[in-house]
Amino acid sequence: MWIQFALKVSAGNPNVRLNPPASNSDIQAAERALGIILPSDLVEMLRQFDGGNYVVFCCQQIIDINLMLRSIVAWMPRVR
Repeated sequence: MWIQFALKVSAGNPNVRLNPPASNSDIQAAERALGIILPSDLVEMLRQFDGGNYVVFCCQQIIDINLMLRSIVAWMPRVR
């Protein structure tokens, strides 16, 4: 689904470009950094293109944003 969405949005739009595919080592690095196994549909998309401007995040952005959000949640008080 996401692959088709990104391809459709980027088709014929000069302001949207998709990056070259992520390498297996990029994908594995993201999984190690986050301590998770990425969903198979995300991995499939990253193997076709490693994000793109205005469309989807690349491996490094997935790491950076995820870790930033985790750090924000870590200091937030728990609501009961």
